[in-house]
Amino acid sequence: MKGRCKMTISFTDIIPVFLGILTITTIVYITSKDLMKAFVVFGSWGLYEFCNFFYDVVLWAYVQEKYEVLGSAWLIVGAGIMNITFLYMYLHGKMDLFGFGTIEETRVKYSLWSERNMNSCGVKKLASVVVKWFSQKNDVVTFFVLSICTDSFVTTAYLRHGNFSSKIEKKDWLIFISSTLLSGIAWGGIIEVFLVVAKTALRIFTNL
Repeated sequence: MKGRCKMTISFTDIIPVFLGILTITTIVYITSKDLMKAFVVFGSWGLYEFCNFFYDVVLWAYVQEKYEVLGSAWLIVGAGIMNITFLYMYLHGKMDLFGFGTIEETRVKYSLWSERNMNSCGVKKLASVVVKWFSQKNDVVTFFVLSICTDSFVTTAYLRHGNFSSKIEKKDWLIFISSTLLSGIAWGGIIEVFLVVAKTALRIFTNL
């Protein structure tokens, strides 16, 4: 009979998430000079991260341990449902709830800035090269990084590049489904490794 693994969270887990939300919120405020918009973005990301933590850490670990492969399959389906809900909420909102449009505007702005300063010298030249490299990374690289590090909602919303049309195109569905599968498989692997390590450590300490 398999033992149940309890997963906990510490302040060291919360700090990177909080700093990420604060960074996006700051970018939105500096770009828009709209404090209310910044508060909305901060709140939207806070709700999103809370739902993510409960689903990805608490529920995912329990279900995958108890139901194994079948449980993982249902978890991926559930993640897809949750993420498409966030995507529809984002696309049908009356404002840029998560700041993706502002981030896209900032990316384009600094990409143009780097182009204008490519012939400069010294630090400005180096900064232009770095900004250009980051701002012009292709969508394939972005897809894999966001799918593995975040989820299909963030990946699909960001790769729309500021398009707030409520209609989801075929390309969006392809990105969303592919990202859901990739992120689900990747996260399932991470959880499985954690469970194995936790159970091994538990056996070692109980036998001391």
